[in-house]
Amino acid sequence: MDVDPTSDVPSPSPPRADRRAAESRTFLIADIRGYTRYTDEHGDEAAAALAAQFASLVEVVVHEHDGELVEVRGDETLNAFVSARQALRAAVAIQARLQREGLPRGVGIGLDSGEAVPLDTGYRGTALNVAARLCSRAKPGEILASDTTVRLAGRVEGLQYISQRTYRLKGLETPLRAILVEGEAQPTAHASPDWRSRLRTATPSQRLMGLAVILLAIGSLVILLSPRASPSRAEPSSTPRVSAVAPSPVILVNDVLGFRGGNDRTGTMPGPAPNASGGPLGIRWQFEADAGIAAPPAISQQQVYVGDRGGTLHVLEAATGRELWTYDVGSAMATTPTIDGSQAYLTTQGGKLQVLELATHKAGWSLVGVIPTALAVDDNVAYVGMGTGNLIAVSSASGSAVWQAKLASTPHYVAIDRTTVYVTTSATGDLYAVNRSSGRIRWHASLPSASVVAPAIAGLSLLVVVHGAGGRDQVVSIGATSGEEAWTWTSPEAGALSTLMVTEDHVFVTSAASEGAVLWAIDRYKGDLAFPRFGQARVLSASAVDETVFLTLADKTVRAVDARDQDGIELWKVSVGQAVGEPIVTGGTVFVVARAGESDPARLVAIGVVQSGKYSGPDPWKHVTDLVAGDKQRALYLNVALDAHGKVYAADRILSRIVIWGRDGKPQIWGHFGGDPGEFNFGGVTAGDQSQSVAIAADGRIAVGDGGNHRVQIFDANESEIHPGNRPRGASA
Repeated sequence: MDVDPTSDVPSPSPPRADRRAAESRTFLIADIRGYTRYTDEHGDEAAAALAAQFASLVEVVVHEHDGELVEVRGDETLNAFVSARQALRAAVAIQARLQREGLPRGVGIGLDSGEAVPLDTGYRGTALNVAARLCSRAKPGEILASDTTVRLAGRVEGLQYISQRTYRLKGLETPLRAILVEGEAQPTAHASPDWRSRLRTATPSQRLMGLAVILLAIGSLVILLSPRASPSRAEPSSTPRVSAVAPSPVILVNDVLGFRGGNDRTGTMPGPAPNASGGPLGIRWQFEADAGIAAPPAISQQQVYVGDRGGTLHVLEAATGRELWTYDVGSAMATTPTIDGSQAYLTTQGGKLQVLELATHKAGWSLVGVIPTALAVDDNVAYVGMGTGNLIAVSSASGSAVWQAKLASTPHYVAIDRTTVYVTTSATGDLYAVNRSSGRIRWHASLPSASVVAPAIAGLSLLVVVHGAGGRDQVVSIGATSGEEAWTWTSPEAGALSTLMVTEDHVFVTSAASEGAVLWAIDRYKGDLAFPRFGQARVLSASAVDETVFLTLADKTVRAVDARDQDGIELWKVSVGQAVGEPIVTGGTVFVVARAGESDPARLVAIGVVQSGKYSGPDPWKHVTDLVAGDKQRALYLNVALDAHGKVYAADRILSRIVIWGRDGKPQIWGHFGGDPGEFNFGGVTAGDQSQSVAIAADGRIAVGDGGNHRVQIFDANESEIHPGNRPRGASA
């Protein structure tokens, strides 16, 4: 493709000084659906009573979640929160409370986060408009949150992100991504609340997948890895080898993960992470190529994309490491592949960008002279840094230029959100914010020196690491909309800062200090040092899931550390060899590139649970004709029991409940997480632990080992509680 470097591009402009007293808020707007029709049918008095009941209920829930009811507009409420997580929790709680109260009309909820100016009677800002428009798109019972709000909140216990939608809204330059949000135990708002309806609408492949997941989880099925190499290619550059150290249960990997976790470059992964309580952790499988693996993998739709130094892209099955197919790029790959929809973007050490069509495994368009680390792709547009000093936007379909922006020096790293491309330069301390639609430079800030790592987009802030005076590196927080510095944190000790990770409350940064490996925790909003953490070996790289940090260390281990406070409890560690690049965490697995010795080629290692408890009772599955797919529910069944009438009882570890199937295969849910009678806590189970299980007595009574609550609950055949507090011998309160 030809890009004219002499085209008219606006010059970089200095940061705009925004003197308005803007505040960061998450706005929740809730609206009664069909209110006008309800008024016509039932009269003004009934409608007024409905609106008052609705507003009163919302006000109570919002206050319970540390929010503010800003305004009531008849059948609509405007609410503001400091915390995006609390706003999402409040939205789910509002829908649950409305359902319990039996409100005669459904309610739609929209949320967005951003800066807004406080007024005497409310707020003014774009986020309010976006929240209102998402609210108008939400169906009765639905919650639609912008990707900004979801990114700010991260993973929230008790909530699940169901699906992503894209809207073109009036007044917004680019399409808006919204996420449908639900409580984990709730049925989807847009579907029938009846389990049976879901079961009837499941596709045969979904049903088979659900059955496979459950059978694997209880140890009744083992996936055997094929020892043979993949089919030969015309010009193979390496001989791949897959070795399994232990049986690998199915892992569900549906997120697209790439460099630093995604386009926001926060180093935060979606998870779930491996949990030692599910069984012993170790190497589930490892994949080797003679030329050596070049960089951490990208993961999409249960497939792993990893390149080697011989110029081959290997596509593997995430659960087993089995090679599915390969593609010869032609020269050594330089970075993590970028996956966007039906295309893979592959960069080589020689500065070539090759687009690969995943459906056909054939080459698409290509571009030379690119900076391999300066690449991000979203919504069918690739944003590419060029060696000429240009940032260009390229159509994913055709490879033709959409726009270009001339920078002061060569681009180094690129991060994007829904409206802006953020670019750091390699030779100077320049940071640019470029409009994604037009290529115009919104602002330009000068840093003390060139950024060491990719800029991380943390809600309304950008976080960068720069080299400081006297060998003391700095973390700088910059307003994403203004380009103005918010705070700067200087390392107390000499030693290069490297990996940057952003969670809801902290910014974690690693440093090779004189006392060993240091993981600094900085208050994300104030820039104050929250607490340091010292290790026994030098930190090479890191990533995070919620407040759990995954470290690769020079002692050839991968470790998981609970980073919520200064105690820094080590959750587990696994020896893998010398790591190369950051760990990628998803689907209950940590993927890391490592080499056994300094001269050995790097290989890809998958860490997870390597064995699980076994079920040795009678085969109950002859009575189960259909099961719901386990992907969304993420069910993991500890054990099963069969009663005299052919009912199957299974203890669901993830959601702490009992799932019951009759002879017709239709599931019923019994109980949920909690500590009251009839509630269960199945967390913390280890392999073979029988304190958390279900058993059926000869007289029909049902015993549930409620290990997390240190008790056994006994119920009659109708699931009515008769002995809720019985404790096994030796259990402590």
